[in-house]
Amino acid sequence: MSFEAKQITPEQLINETQQMFNEGYRFVTATCVDEIEQFRIIYSFDRETELVNLEVAIGKEEQLPSVSGVYLCAFLVENEIKELFGVNISDIAVDLGGRLYMIEGADPHPMTRKEKKKAAKGVKKNG
Repeated sequence: MSFEAKQITPEQLINETQQMFNEGYRFVTATCVDEIEQFRIIYSFDRETELVNLEVAIGKEEQLPSVSGVYLCAFLVENEIKELFGVNISDIAVDLGGRLYMIEGADPHPMTRKEKKKAAKGVKKNG
């Protein structure tokens, strides 16, 4: 089993995703990490025993293109990320308009962090 993580820009996302598709990789999932100042979206792909992550860092107000034009199944996780974190993902093939999980009147973007969390008492911080 092998693992590769590749940092890319938002402008490279569609071409890199298309390359993964052309090389026979399966779309596994996408994960969002709220780093306070920015979001980090990690797209995971696999082929046989090889896992590849494409990592894209974007500012909180920036727009990220949807990969659902390449892998249609990505529309679900992209709707989830858009709804729960507030990431501005454009051109999702099936845009659910913020109604995948949330109901009318719910607090928007409940997974968004507002401030850095403090280390728990007795937990040593790295670095």
